[in-house]
Amino acid sequence: MSRPLGERLEAQAFYLDTRGGAVLCWWHAPQQQAVSHPVLMCPTWGDEEIGAYGGWRALAQSLAGQGVPVLRLDLPGEGDSLDRAANQACWSAWLDALEDVAAAVCQVTASRHLHLLGLRLGALLAAQLADRLRRRSGSVGVASLLLLAPVASGRAFLTEIAAGASATQGDTAGGGGSFRRASAGFRAPSGAIPALAAL
Repeated sequence: MSRPLGERLEAQAFYLDTRGGAVLCWWHAPQQQAVSHPVLMCPTWGDEEIGAYGGWRALAQSLAGQGVPVLRLDLPGEGDSLDRAANQACWSAWLDALEDVAAAVCQVTASRHLHLLGLRLGALLAAQLADRLRRRSGSVGVASLLLLAPVASGRAFLTEIAAGASATQGDTAGGGGSFRRASAGFRAPSGAIPALAAL
């Protein structure tokens, strides 16, 4: 039996230690027996994440209300998660954290598969995580991969962010903006630019 769509279910917040650092997670557990494999939500970054936050949370609550267990999180070094280790590259820390969280979700739910849901830059993360999990053929399998408004590539994402920075901050140098400067006040995490440009 599903719950009314508008009914709000509380999420359990906790920190999970991962190879990428300690991440803040929100577990949206269904009130009845789960009707599906769990969903791991892979967020986007920066001002896009802030803009999507309310809708992302509402989606998690709605899925849980329909019997689907959901975990959403702040990536290492973002939101309320703790910073990455100083010597760890941003992109690899994010992937390592997501892989560890995926394993924890499957362990808690006694499921061997999960659904990966990624938004914008998180879609790129989800796709790479799915590939990594497939290659490792370990205890976590991917039941489905859902990509919402995915970026075409890391380079395309950097170009979009740089254009947005130019439009909002002014481009006094005439160089088309710089992701290094910031996107709505968010500075690129250490090592993110080369890693994203290569994707």
